[in-house]
Amino acid sequence: AMATGLLRWVVVVPVLAAQHQAPEASEATRAAAEMAYRALHQFAGVGIGETLGPILLAAWTWGFARGLRPAHPWLSMAGLATLPLWLAGLSEPLATGWPGLPVIEAAPIAVMAWEAWLVCLGVVWIAGALRLRGARSG
Repeated sequence: AMATGLLRWVVVVPVLAAQHQAPEASEATRAAAEMAYRALHQFAGVGIGETLGPILLAAWTWGFARGLRPAHPWLSMAGLATLPLWLAGLSEPLATGWPGLPVIEAAPIAVMAWEAWLVCLGVVWIAGALRLRGARSG
């Protein structure tokens, strides 16, 4: 979903920019290109990329972290701890469509916490694989 939102920059925005900047473009054409950009940005960027993307990522994290619980309870809890940050971070894109919605700028913290969790997950898996390899050869 996040990639779909980003695709607008390479698929549609260059076309709109070319129409807007064409020497023969009328004011009506320029205004239409601007309106099309705003609508596309709100739908693909905010709706799909910045709202649906984090919702799907949080759902995946929830399921994956719960699956880790039996073998790695602390790692499971660390992953689950990122979920409130993802949900709070949704207030920022949602506020673009709902003026007056309080904005909690938690998305950057959610991204950093989630990436740290992924690094920890990788370290744990690599360490486990090395222990298993050592036990087999020794």
